[in-house]
Amino acid sequence: MALINNEAWVVNHLSDSVSIVDLSLSPARVVRTLLVGDEPRDIVFAKNKAFITTAHRGQQRHNPALKDVKGAGDAKLHTSGVGRADIWVFDTENLSQNLGGKPVQIVSMFGDTLRALAVSQDKETVYAAVLNSGNQTTAVHEAVMCPGFEDDEYGAVPCKVLDEISSPKGLPNGDLPGGRTAPGINIEGEYQPWTSMIVQYNRGSGQWQDTKGRNFSNEIRFHLPDHDVFAINTDTHEVISRFNHVGTTLFNIAVSPTTGELFVSNTDANNATRFEGTGEFAGSTVQGEIAKSRISVINPLTGSVSPRHLNRHIDYGGLKGNGPIKKHSLSTPLQLEVSADGKRLYSAVIGSNKVAVLDTNELSREDYWDHKGKEFDPKTASERYLSVQGGPVGILLHEDQNSLYVFTRFDNSVVRISLENGEELQRIALSTLEPKDYIAGRHMLYDANRSSSNGESSCASCHIFGDTDHLSWNLGNPDAKNEKNPQPFPTQNLSELGCLLVGPEEESCQLLDIINGNGDERGFASMKGPMATQTLRGMQNHGHMHWRGDRSIGYFGDDVEQTLDERTSFKNFIVAFEGLMGLDISLPQTVEADNKTPDVKLLEQDMDEFADFMLRVALPPNPIRNLDNSLSGSA
Repeated sequence: MALINNEAWVVNHLSDSVSIVDLSLSPARVVRTLLVGDEPRDIVFAKNKAFITTAHRGQQRHNPALKDVKGAGDAKLHTSGVGRADIWVFDTENLSQNLGGKPVQIVSMFGDTLRALAVSQDKETVYAAVLNSGNQTTAVHEAVMCPGFEDDEYGAVPCKVLDEISSPKGLPNGDLPGGRTAPGINIEGEYQPWTSMIVQYNRGSGQWQDTKGRNFSNEIRFHLPDHDVFAINTDTHEVISRFNHVGTTLFNIAVSPTTGELFVSNTDANNATRFEGTGEFAGSTVQGEIAKSRISVINPLTGSVSPRHLNRHIDYGGLKGNGPIKKHSLSTPLQLEVSADGKRLYSAVIGSNKVAVLDTNELSREDYWDHKGKEFDPKTASERYLSVQGGPVGILLHEDQNSLYVFTRFDNSVVRISLENGEELQRIALSTLEPKDYIAGRHMLYDANRSSSNGESSCASCHIFGDTDHLSWNLGNPDAKNEKNPQPFPTQNLSELGCLLVGPEEESCQLLDIINGNGDERGFASMKGPMATQTLRGMQNHGHMHWRGDRSIGYFGDDVEQTLDERTSFKNFIVAFEGLMGLDISLPQTVEADNKTPDVKLLEQDMDEFADFMLRVALPPNPIRNLDNSLSGSA
């Protein structure tokens, strides 16, 4: 929401619209509705113009009334090089008479889904941050990789890409360094499948590299820039600068009223690191180190970007028994406010039930982060943090009243905090149609204190607001043994299809001996390879089809009767709290175990509440289908 001329302009995330509320009327009421692009998220004003962030899709782009609007029309969603992030610009004094209003321009940027906006003090520049920014990782498709793993007879030697063409930074003559990164077996000595592999762009060398630094650039035939924050001229609506490598997922921006610096709340994903679990056999794990919570400082004059990890006190090598450090940790910083004197930055931190109060001087100056002399210390900084129960997501600073107003999402309340002593002065619960048993489980998605030992990792570290982070992760576990696929679907028929239709000479027949690593067509390999983060929305009535569906068997029960019960499958993800997020807990093999500790029993109860919440979360309307929900001709 943003205020102008006694009006409140409110973005409607699901309705793809903006409601203009006249606050001078009694009671205040909506006097106009503007139609915009898909899932608007933020709105700011500058020079009698409204700037609204949306995704680069949605039916309103095709409205005939917008045919002469620059940037409207075909979104070209399947065309390379076209941005996926839009800003709709409206003239606040001339919204047009047609239904839904008429923007003066739709500005597109090369990113995926804008979220946050901010305006410079002189109103000359609007800053926009990409929510799903990414971190220059991608997956090399299994079909274009060398056979095998680097530690077996197939992948120990180099091979060539099929067309033998070298990319600009690739090895000569189209060469590849060999097979997949070791190991090719799990701790039981069982062979693992030839999957795809995650590589990350090395900005120093210009190469796409695996975790050992091997060069796979010849297999990546595209550029993947990392434009995170855009600066837009408020007069011309042109992008005048881009700031790169700010973070993987960007939540909010605040502008310093004294220096003009930008503060961007974000998390930085660790998906280039392989595997969950203890990491004993392969020496690699993301356990407890999924996504770092940060504030990145941008100097618009110099273009410098300085990411600041807020939890630098965490020792990621030691997860167990370090619970006391949680009080210093921050998880998923969201909305930001800067004090009028520019000295303090406030951030609502949903995963920690805190409002962080940070010294902007410490964030800005490099000498607090160079590991020399006096440094930024979370243990010292946390003494200023404000405890706000209920999942803080939004803040409003009112220094004249010496107050900070906080919106808490878990209990839908507005909380007034004293800036003088940090005490909670008032809490008003807002009315809601959400059932109590639904609300009760929401905190389990975000609460890093509940989910991890170090207070940084939660389900929302990857499942951003219960959705996807648009990344792939290699969350196999080399310390585990292979399992059996219990699902009723005859998956072996799919793998044998080429042989059945063409005959034994067909190329895919040769691969059946090594499918799933060991030739078992119904096997579940412990090292499943990279898989994309799936949304947690819309799982109700969809069975256990999360990734491979390998949680149809697990802690809370096995689907031996093949009922496709998504509730049991979802609850079986209880093992991720220990194996992936690093919670200091020792789970038994099954819920039926005797002599369970109080902590285990409590986590089981929390998983029940989590399932009550998550399985009722629905997907938003389809932005690609026609407004009457009919299919396109090609679909």
